[in-house]
Amino acid sequence: FRRVLFRSGQPLTPLHDLVQKSGRATGLVTTTRMSHATPASFATSVPQRGMEDAIAAQYLDKGVEVLLGGGSRHFAAESRADGEDLFGKFRKAGYEVIGKRDELLSVTEVPDRLLGTFWGTHLPYTIDRNHHEEIARQVPTLAEMMRAALKVLDSKPNGFLLQVEGGRVDHAGHGNDPGAIVHDQLAFDECIAVALEYTRDHPDTLVVVTTDHGCGGCQLNGMGASYLDTDKTFFNGIDALSSSFEYLRNQFGVLSRGEFKDLTEASIQLVLTEDQLDVLDGLKSTNYGVSTQLRKWYDPIQRTGVNFTSTNHTGEFV
Repeated sequence: FRRVLFRSGQPLTPLHDLVQKSGRATGLVTTTRMSHATPASFATSVPQRGMEDAIAAQYLDKGVEVLLGGGSRHFAAESRADGEDLFGKFRKAGYEVIGKRDELLSVTEVPDRLLGTFWGTHLPYTIDRNHHEEIARQVPTLAEMMRAALKVLDSKPNGFLLQVEGGRVDHAGHGNDPGAIVHDQLAFDECIAVALEYTRDHPDTLVVVTTDHGCGGCQLNGMGASYLDTDKTFFNGIDALSSSFEYLRNQFGVLSRGEFKDLTEASIQLVLTEDQLDVLDGLKSTNYGVSTQLRKWYDPIQRTGVNFTSTNHTGEFV
């Protein structure tokens, strides 16, 4: 049905348009790029989800009041294909435009409109934010972004719709990364507490918690004789992780071989040999080759008790 509509050239009406017609405000918060599929579907209509430069521009045209997440590359003149300075256009339209965590937390007067993009692409995984100070200084938590969005939207007289997405849980499922998926799920769980806290003072607020699909088929397996090692393997194994496979991939080729070997051992308790480093060197030109190979060598099920059925979207109940 969706494809037929696209072929006929008829744009779909996003939820934002209906909310706006009712006199209410709209906010979109995500850990993905601001122009990624879920926030985009709430407020924009384009033939292809990859048209992220166009999606970013539509947010301005539609007048979405709050936009907080990643993806500054689709707003900055130097990285947009058309060279358009969307940040400047948002400022002229009355948005407060910010790009660092301390700017978000130091806002004293509630702005009328707010645009915050805190990373060039998707925000880093929570596990990386929690263990690497340079990321934590730059990137707010999902709950911090949600609280900031609520401050702006709560000032609107006629109510609002706020969409908050823990979008990188899906990416961790695709990457079969147990540390990344657990910590990003916990970050989303913090937002449920923020929502319930808000409803105590605003009991006419509806909170819906849902997901679009499963991903990776993430499962916890019983470990050891009579499964007695399950808790020890799972909690100790997850707690020992301090980097995602994605973070390690991004550091390969930036650090020296020795530095990368030390980082990998400290982060995921995997001791790489020189031959394995040679293998990674041959994979570094591919998008996910390094992270995929590290995950295979790490073997999540043996170290954490976590197993995945695939790297795809999955059909379990959600």
